Amino acid sequence: MPASDGISTRSGTRIQDGQLVLEDLVGTGTSGSVWTVKCRKRNGRSRKPFAVKILHPVSIFVGYYEEKQNALATAFAREAELHTLVQDHPHVLSVHSSFVDKRSKLHCLIMDLCRGGTLADLVRTPYFWKRDDRVRRVFKQLADALEHCHKMGVAHRHITPENVLLSGDYENVYLADFGLSTRSAQSANF
Repeated sequence: MPASDGISTRSGTRIQDGQLVLEDLVGTGTSGSVWTVKCRKRNGRSRKPFAVKILHPVSIFVGYYEEKQNALATAFAREAELHTLVQDHPHVLSVHSSFVDKRSKLHCLIMDLCRGGTLADLVRTPYFWKRDDRVRRVFKQLADALEHCHKMGVAHRHITPENVLLSGDYENVYLADFGLSTRSAQSANF
């Protein structure tokens, strides 16, 4: 998708002063897309791959008033802030940085890459059939993550199987996508 200055989000796109290279599109949502990202080599050694969530460039929201465009950027900053606040838990996806790319003006959130896909993908397979132990493990990990978020004063507000990511061996789940989260005790919108 083209950004406001003609930069597009496609495989091979470089962000953060060329230090990160977009590789494969993992998925897309209403407000953005998630890519695998490769870090440039440091000291001759490859660094581990990460995932990057990129807010769709505001230029694609044709007809949006400037205040709506600013609201999208504010919401992305809130997501990064609240996700970072609760990430100190073994079952909340880790965030490494958030930034607005200087060249493309893309809003980016760098996170751990989960090779196991989503819980939505896994429930469509025989993995859980007649395996109550696996179901209990997933629910316990997810409940622990939510309890941690609530103790930190953050309500996720978008718990779906698509927002629960899995380790490559399916042994661990990670709560992700804090785009609708809030610290407000009451909320008039959703």
